[in-house]
Amino acid sequence: MIAAKYQVDRRVKLVLDTGKEKVTLENLNRLNHLLEIQFSVPFSSEPTPDVATVTIMNLSKKTRALFKKGEHVTLYAGYKGDVGVLTEGNINKIPPLLWSGVDSQFSFTFIQGADYSKKKDVSITFKRESNAEQVIKAIAKKSGIPLKSIKLQIPKKFKKGYTADGQPLELIESIAKKCGSVLRIVRGKYCVVYDTSASDLQKIVRTRRTAVRSAHNHYLTKLKQQGTTAKYRSSTTATISKDRELYKKNLSAAQGRLKKAKTKSGKEAAKKAIAHWQKRISEVGSLKSHKNAVESYAKRTKEVKDAKDDWINAKKLLTKAERALKKAGGAKKNSTATKPAEFLLSNETGLTDEPAYSEDDDGESWSFSCLLQHRITTDAVIKVKSRNLNRTMVVDNGEHTYDGSSFLTTGVLK
Repeated sequence: MIAAKYQVDRRVKLVLDTGKEKVTLENLNRLNHLLEIQFSVPFSSEPTPDVATVTIMNLSKKTRALFKKGEHVTLYAGYKGDVGVLTEGNINKIPPLLWSGVDSQFSFTFIQGADYSKKKDVSITFKRESNAEQVIKAIAKKSGIPLKSIKLQIPKKFKKGYTADGQPLELIESIAKKCGSVLRIVRGKYCVVYDTSASDLQKIVRTRRTAVRSAHNHYLTKLKQQGTTAKYRSSTTATISKDRELYKKNLSAAQGRLKKAKTKSGKEAAKKAIAHWQKRISEVGSLKSHKNAVESYAKRTKEVKDAKDDWINAKKLLTKAERALKKAGGAKKNSTATKPAEFLLSNETGLTDEPAYSEDDDGESWSFSCLLQHRITTDAVIKVKSRNLNRTMVVDNGEHTYDGSSFLTTGVLK
């Protein structure tokens, strides 16, 4: 875990890459140095790119002319001896030059990381036993989306193979979600990282238990459907037709009883009978002939096998999650708490205010404010040590800002 060095002697650096040359501009923090780089750099857990704003004071006309739409910029900030990348991306807007007295203000905005939301659909078929990481890498390579890293919380294999057909970013997001991870843009780079909302081992176990119950119920439903088709597989077309007519007659009688019923219990009994006969009619509704019943039985038999396989696989995943929870001691702590913190945030390392607690539909969170720290970004693991909070948490969203006086990082911890 890294504690900040003394946070004095601020540093801001901007590197412009025109494709032909790289131009570096710096805040040198000197009294006689008029060039100053101010910025607002938001970061969030959304997979869509955030937009950063940069304002440069007293930039020469010759240097201003180098900044053009589409050019790549990288923004660094920190302190003497401790400077890091805040973000990077391509310029998308350059408003007109402004003046404040004798000082000029040149501004531009840039999209943090490329926007791949309009990439063409891909269609790739993967063989049996392909794992999720292989699938994500292949989709990214095919569509030209550079991924800095891939971290899957729950590794997954597609036992029956997998067909990736659709918009690349949406496909990657979907597969990552199946593995307890999410797609993020971190410092202008696309990454697949652990989903902190799914990192609680107990939550994963609860999710797996729900999946087992759902798969088991689905299996029982398919068994019942198979039983119905098995009955009619050995019947004749005439028998099927006769049963259908009998069920319709009984349904009509139950509907008649409902109309005549005067007591609450009588109405409930009629409604129950109606539901029963409607279900019986639906069971034979698709069986138009004896041949059809035989074909339906074959189809139902396959569905029973598939449903049983899904149930068995769900039980295996539950067992794996329960073992992981047991290994962690079964305590009420998530996997984030077991990861090493990347940074210690305290009064000594730049915390400017006590973190503030809040709770909404998304759960509990803590907002914070500190002297600018380039290590803090989405999904960073932070150890917070203050009077009202002493915990390892994950950064969900926030912003790095410098307005000429305040040099801050603000954000939300979860």
